[in-house]
Amino acid sequence: MPKEIATNGWKWSLVILGLAAMAPLYLRNTTAAPQPALAGGIPDSGAQFQALVDELKITNQKLDSLQKLLESGKLQVQATVAKDTK
Repeated sequence: MPKEIATNGWKWSLVILGLAAMAPLYLRNTTAAPQPALAGGIPDSGAQFQALVDELKITNQKLDSLQKLLESGKLQVQATVAKDTK
């Protein structure tokens, strides 16, 4: 038997032994009873959605004021080309 095959054989045996040792742990976790719900209860999705809508309204108001400022000419945006710094 060549030396490479003999030395790799024990390495594969360790890999298979490790997998065999981990399999019961994996199976125990997948078959365990599901965790109970948190004590806080089910979150109020309606309140969450309303908070989201309120935040969107505030964002829209800010964008409207920014648009009015840009259209009035009081605010100008200038862009410059960056120099290559190689």
